[in-house]
Amino acid sequence: MAVHISRVLEKIVTLPLMPPQFDVLSPEVRRLAAQEMETVGKGVARDLSLCESPIEQMMLFALWDVQRFCSRIMRRDGIVGSTVVTQQAVVGTGDEQYRVDFLLEVRLPGKTAALVIECDGHAFHEKTKDQAARDKSRDRALTALGYTVLHFTGSEIWKDGQAQLEGDAPQAFFEIRRVLAERTGLAL
Repeated sequence: MAVHISRVLEKIVTLPLMPPQFDVLSPEVRRLAAQEMETVGKGVARDLSLCESPIEQMMLFALWDVQRFCSRIMRRDGIVGSTVVTQQAVVGTGDEQYRVDFLLEVRLPGKTAALVIECDGHAFHEKTKDQAARDKSRDRALTALGYTVLHFTGSEIWKDGQAQLEGDAPQAFFEIRRVLAERTGLAL
């Protein structure tokens, strides 16, 4: 299964630094563009290194797709807003603080939709009754704090990763998009 991630990473790493149309630009502009592309590549590597498991890395790719999609829709509709993906976010206040795998926020004027995305590998979730009870209690607390909590199993995420490699949108993308449309009113 690690092959899937390396194949996705290979696609990123092997992207040409300078597309052919950049040949007409001045050497200084080309140098600056190459520096920017290198910075973006380092950012991708940093973000992937924050992931605690291969399934989180695959989910991160799906969330980047959601982020780009939401930005495109907001630009198309003339809406000022932003979509932010935060990994290993700490949410809550005071004694009620929880570390979540991902926090996805769509910030619009006067409204923010905040989704907690959890990647549930079998080894750490619902393997025992105590784990299941702890997860359910945590979900209720996060919901009471105003977050929408979405769980994806490791099997779902691996299946989505294979779909991405084949050029299809992952199922998580559609589920997250549906929930965001409900929470924001955006035509996603």
